[in-house]
Amino acid sequence: MLANVKEGRDPHAPIEVDSDDFASAMMFDEDQVVENVEVAAAVAEKGALAAQQARKIYAEGTISQDMLVSPSGAAKIKSLDIQFTEGYKAALTELQQDRDNFSVGGDGSLRSADGAYAYITPTRSASFTEAAAKLNAAAEDDASRVYADEELNAEGLQALATVEISAHFYKFLASLPTWEHLADGAFDRAMAQEMLRDA
Repeated sequence: MLANVKEGRDPHAPIEVDSDDFASAMMFDEDQVVENVEVAAAVAEKGALAAQQARKIYAEGTISQDMLVSPSGAAKIKSLDIQFTEGYKAALTELQQDRDNFSVGGDGSLRSADGAYAYITPTRSASFTEAAAKLNAAAEDDASRVYADEELNAEGLQALATVEISAHFYKFLASLPTWEHLADGAFDRAMAQEMLRDA
């Protein structure tokens, strides 16, 4: 409006813009077009990768790569620790016998095949063993309110034991195209059962 008044025209008339003036006012750089194409290609590539990582290909179709690691490759530790603990316990013997993919450390930990990384480490503390001894003593005492069908032994302790799942284990599992070869498929089946139980 003000431009029309200054030029002596009707203040309510639409402003006329010279297309040559308009073109020169635009800041346009052809390199930006190339960059935008490159950005679009990168976004499309990331979208395709995200879709691939979201496919549930492990544990009989119940776990995907993006449940194990972030797009940057960082392990999503603690996200499946409970399920991994139970799957590990269910397939413990088979996992320890799978020498192609794992080794067993002196502390009973499940390690990488070359032994460089601890994947799953049992957490057995002195206080845990002491607590089990106290439970056994209390179960034998008629005056206590603790009852047990049988004494808590090493096998029972194993069932109660907790484990620590490392980030290396998450990354190792996410790097595989399938888990069917791990422990002759026992780990894949055990994890599928755990995931279906939690569903």
